[in-house]
Amino acid sequence: MGYDADLNFSYFAPTKVIFGEGSIAELPMEVKALGSKAFLVTDPGLMETGLVDQVKKTLGELLVGFYADVPQDSGMTVVDKGAERALAAGADVLVSLGGGSVIDTAKGMCIVMQEGGSLRDFQGMQLLTRPQTPHVVLPTTAGTGSEVGRAAVITNPADQQRPPAMRVPSRNHLRLGQEHQRVGPRHL
Repeated sequence: MGYDADLNFSYFAPTKVIFGEGSIAELPMEVKALGSKAFLVTDPGLMETGLVDQVKKTLGELLVGFYADVPQDSGMTVVDKGAERALAAGADVLVSLGGGSVIDTAKGMCIVMQEGGSLRDFQGMQLLTRPQTPHVVLPTTAGTGSEVGRAAVITNPADQQRPPAMRVPSRNHLRLGQEHQRVGPRHL
């Protein structure tokens, strides 16, 4: 496969990464830079580790609620339900603690919180035209790179398939750029 000589593109993916021992202490400052009411998204397995309690304590009064029902290979119904809970809590920033499924679920929630409707309404590319709900990521695994990517893989059980990744290739669309943060303690 060859490319024409006139192939041109620009890729802009600003992601702020904060790394180092004790960096979790910066989480409240990062959340305050984006909003004032954080909603935590995680999975049942992490609820048992003590990490969720640590993040809750670190967020303190900034935390308005949490959603811990994210399964592996999360689906659109999970995203819609999580967004509904975050909106009911009055959240204006999401904080995801987990691996790729949790992070991708939170990305989908960001869309539904800003745009309304269901994530089903936004399958495809370049469908978003304004900044989305800010999202801070606390990754607990190394693998998918979801914490620095713009795509989200969400299953659609109604179709019994995993659709192509929901991708947004331009900063003018899904803004998880400057708003998409990575903050993590050494042991995460």
